[in-house]
Amino acid sequence: MHGRMGQTTDMARIGPDGRLVSYEQVLTLQMFATIKIGEADKDKVLRTIGAPSETRFYSASQLEAWSYPFKENGVWDSFMSVYFDKAGIVRKLENGADPLRELGGDFTK
Repeated sequence: MHGRMGQTTDMARIGPDGRLVSYEQVLTLQMFATIKIGEADKDKVLRTIGAPSETRFYSASQLEAWSYPFKENGVWDSFMSVYFDKAGIVRKLENGADPLRELGGDFTK
């Protein structure tokens, strides 16, 4: 399912010559693993896995979370959160069950 709360994001990469280099579904464990803690910034995350489904700021930890629902290994309804510090650098990634889908939400509308 695509869209704001969809579990897929297809990304097209265009080369300097204007030609399509690749086209792939990027919300996968393999792509999340390329996001390096302490190195990647918001721009790198956007270029790697696209825009988040939602964002949230946690005042206690002073971290901003970008969240991505995805179908883990093609089976499990999962939810990856990427946490940034105030400078916009990735400080942690957290994967778990998608809380909205656990409640039986209908996201096809």
